[in-house]
Amino acid sequence: MSASRRLRGFTLIELLVVIAIIAILAAILFPVFARARENARKATCQSNLKQICMGLLQYAQDYDECLPFLYQSVTSPRTGLIQITQPYIKNWEVHNCPSSDQKTLVGDYLGHRSYGYHRELMPINARGVSLGQIQRPAEIAMVADVLQNPNARGLLMRPADGKMVTGYDGSNCSYCGGKHVSMFPSSDTYHNYLSPGFNVIERHNGVANVAFVDGHVKAMKHVTLYNTGSQGHFIQRKSGYKRLVTPRVRADQGGDHGWQWGVASRIPGGGLQYHSRPKAAAAPDAQPGSHHAGGCCGDVVRCQEHLCHCPVGERAVRRCPRTA
Repeated sequence: MSASRRLRGFTLIELLVVIAIIAILAAILFPVFARARENARKATCQSNLKQICMGLLQYAQDYDECLPFLYQSVTSPRTGLIQITQPYIKNWEVHNCPSSDQKTLVGDYLGHRSYGYHRELMPINARGVSLGQIQRPAEIAMVADVLQNPNARGLLMRPADGKMVTGYDGSNCSYCGGKHVSMFPSSDTYHNYLSPGFNVIERHNGVANVAFVDGHVKAMKHVTLYNTGSQGHFIQRKSGYKRLVTPRVRADQGGDHGWQWGVASRIPGGGLQYHSRPKAAAAPDAQPGSHHAGGCCGDVVRCQEHLCHCPVGERAVRRCPRTA
């Protein structure tokens, strides 16, 4: 009789108590595990931004300390920041935040899905700002986690662009009520190509990763960067910007004003290097600002060296007559 009692299993109450204890432990530990996993993703994202930031600064060192353009849409093929900095970064995957729900299209000049770039530092169709113009590099945001603006992908919007129309983590969209982690919707009934506003998004446990001009990266709250609309971490466009395409020269202004022609060859970073050519070899069919095949691309952006720099490919370039 006693032997049969010793072989008896758990009672129902004992089994329920064990199940309840396991459930309580799971409820406590699972959020901890989720946060730990997100912290690991945050660390990967910070590493991505650090590499991107270093690539931008290395590019600047090769181009008179000028940052690259976000993209150029004037000449064909169109190119973007992702493509022209690849020789320095040498890794396509760094453009993907591990907490984003979409992959960056690295072959598309508008393929950004994770990060945004300060539009006053790296403008569209214009040379980037010189590092010497930036007075507070440790305080000026350069790249950050963003909710992509469908009207201008790859842009880090400013506080002056208005409050974010979603929650700081992309949830509770004021137009549709949904959550957007990577791309703000565009052509649907609710959004209709509207801007998300100041688009820094907190993808990582309530913080966003931000890289600054001096090269350091840190996690920050959306409200800290927004700062009630203050421009403290952002700068306004300054003088000295040179567009990638110069205005046409009118016939009554004296034709091409004695421009000399040269030949350009591709160099790392997507730019062209100027090789001088005797003035007698000038291309007879080229007009200032023209875009025909083999002619001048009109890209006079290297004013310090009086060079015409074209980011696209093998083209003829012009030299400023002041150096003739």
